[in-house]
Amino acid sequence: MIDFSRLTMLVGPRWCQLQANRDDRERLARSRLVKGQKNHSVNRERSRADRARAAAGRARDDQHRAAGDAYREEVRAYWAGERDTHP
Repeated sequence: MIDFSRLTMLVGPRWCQLQANRDDRERLARSRLVKGQKNHSVNRERSRADRARAAAGRARDDQHRAAGDAYREEVRAYWAGERDTHP
């Protein structure tokens, strides 16, 4: 028999979880409405951009270094007599 004076016994863990998720979504939506649009980047975004620029610079440096090494190897081969034409 159901005790209608104690309806909390009908509330199970699944319902509590759904209620908590809905409340979290509503709280998040309210906080985003209050903040509005941001006019500046946050440290996380700046750091990510800095890391991307640094990685691109390192890649360019590596390519430049590899090209220089290959050229020096060809020049060495020319002066050693292993190659007929100067690069």
